Amino acid sequence: MVPLAVMRSLRSALSALSVALLLLSVSSAAQVRTADPIKRGLSRSEFPRTIQITDNVYGYEDFHSLGMTTVSLFVVGNDGVLLADGQGSPAATQKLLDAIAKVTPKPVKWYIVGSDHGDHTAGNSVLPKDTTYIVSKASKAQMKLAAPAMTSDKEVVNVGGIEVQALNLGRAHTGGDLVVYLPKQKVLFMS
Repeated sequence: MVPLAVMRSLRSALSALSVALLLLSVSSAAQVRTADPIKRGLSRSEFPRTIQITDNVYGYEDFHSLGMTTVSLFVVGNDGVLLADGQGSPAATQKLLDAIAKVTPKPVKWYIVGSDHGDHTAGNSVLPKDTTYIVSKASKAQMKLAAPAMTSDKEVVNVGGIEVQALNLGRAHTGGDLVVYLPKQKVLFMS
């Protein structure tokens, strides 16, 4: 037989849990799930924007011609900057490079092609000419790049003391999608 005090305590705990679950379900149901920044409560005047994710790791986001945003990631190491995904035009990619220059004077030395679609690559012509590309075989073929393609599904880049992994996990949005993983920082970037 369970004592009455224990039963009352269990009943109170279950009631509190039920209320918490109800509130949680209401708030998650009200959450807007969209890629549209305006519907997420942001305004166009907040873009472009650079957000520090963790030490030496930044996200960059700007609108592209279809009214949605293109995101980029950059990692600042002792030896230079690794950039994952550019923007959709030379002018937009130059704005990205200018934003990087506000964070660090170090040059962009590595570029990971996360997506070979134009909204991520059409501005690549303004990247420094000596940039090392990390690109899957499929994206290399799609983009007709002279740069060598990855020879396996994983390439590790030491960005001056920061390990960055380019991973080809199989077909996703494009045939050559790469994700970027920083194991120490526990940051995963997918464009």
